[in-house]
Amino acid sequence: MTTEEIGLYIQAVSAFSAVGALVFTGLQLKGVADSARTGAEASRISSLMAVLQLEEGIRSARRRWAEAAGQAMKIANAVKSANPPSDDEINGAKALLAESAEEYLNTMDRLCACIVRGLVNEDVYRRDFRNWIDETVREFPDDFRAGTRYFHVLRCHNQWKDEKSAKDPTVMALLNSSNP
Repeated sequence: MTTEEIGLYIQAVSAFSAVGALVFTGLQLKGVADSARTGAEASRISSLMAVLQLEEGIRSARRRWAEAAGQAMKIANAVKSANPPSDDEINGAKALLAESAEEYLNTMDRLCACIVRGLVNEDVYRRDFRNWIDETVREFPDDFRAGTRYFHVLRCHNQWKDEKSAKDPTVMALLNSSNP
């Protein structure tokens, strides 16, 4: 074997080794990419499960608030009756109503925080929750004044209200008529 043949043999082995290394690296990168996709999917599912739990929490808190409001109405109506409720019953009903309203507003704010932070698809949640959020802001006007601690609810409400108004044909006609 000549020196030239040995040199070619070494180049061939080096080239074969380089190709093998590239194939091996490619397989490793594919594995990393597959792992990243799996991790992203797991993260998406985890986020979805957390949001679904928040939705159930909102429904549960709203139900509890409605029950407390019903109980408060019964006590308010009983005040005028021949057998009025005691001060403890009245104060207990007020406390339960305030506590259940706060629980409802807190869970609604957590859901809106997920929307604002992009943890869920805003378009889907806008469609599903816009009316519910509008109703909440109308039902609890004192809780949505300047400096509110439920600022995520208020942010969704204001942003979506503006978008809704912008798409309203009546509003658009008024805007267009004021611009000559």
